[in-house]
Amino acid sequence: MQETLIRVWNYLMLAGMVTLKHLLIVFGISMLLALVMQKLNVMLTNQSVRLVGTKAYIILFAWIGVPVHELGHALFALIFGHKITRIVLFKPSQTGGSWGCVDHTYNSRNPYHRIGNLFIGIGPIILGSTVIFLLAHWLLKLEVTELTKGSTEADCDAGLISLLSISLRNMLSIAISVVHNIFIHFFRLDWRYLLFLYLSFSIGNYINLSPADIKHLAPGFLTLILCLFIFNLATVWMGGFTTGWLQQNQIYFAMFHAILLMVMALCTCFLLVTALLNKLFGR
Repeated sequence: MQETLIRVWNYLMLAGMVTLKHLLIVFGISMLLALVMQKLNVMLTNQSVRLVGTKAYIILFAWIGVPVHELGHALFALIFGHKITRIVLFKPSQTGGSWGCVDHTYNSRNPYHRIGNLFIGIGPIILGSTVIFLLAHWLLKLEVTELTKGSTEADCDAGLISLLSISLRNMLSIAISVVHNIFIHFFRLDWRYLLFLYLSFSIGNYINLSPADIKHLAPGFLTLILCLFIFNLATVWMGGFTTGWLQQNQIYFAMFHAILLMVMALCTCFLLVTALLNKLFGR
């Protein structure tokens, strides 16, 4: 009896460790970057509004950033089967309220719908970062194959520390390559580069989460953890094929993290410039 209990306990621990690996590969770094991005963009938006005023900010930048933000919510609402009851892509208000919204309903008993709340909440970060990367690809000829040349694939048997180390190395390697390939255009200042900076600034201002978005993240994330754990309980005895697949493809997650890091670098530059201009103009 005791031996059986030990085996059951060891199996539960193994399933739990595999679940932790899955979460680390997919969400570990991205959640940390998203939190930093949230703080950074709040400061950037405040500095931008202080510099040019609310009306000018709306006319110049918000009309691009807000719709991309809301489309990020709407896209994942559709993917996860939620019913969109109202969508407002852009409706600026002088009272400081929301300038867009996506209202949706779902079946709270459906785990897939509940997990959807997590992705709907972070949808603006995923879509906004992807759009900026696509702009870099189209306007600055940034190629994925070139950026991932020096990356390393994780071994299927890699431990958590090793996996995290490889993911961080790949992310930094790709991010440095991305930032380098963007900023080598700095002194050329052709219309493509100027358009890229303008669109990146406008969209980057809204790669963040509203209080309502943050409120819905936790229930969806907890449901995801539970579903992953149950899935691993049912399949981990087969050799952890899911973990192997995720680890072999972690380079693509590192690519997304690198894009986020690139967006953070751009937003940091924009923040420093706007803060400096505000100081010079006494605002």
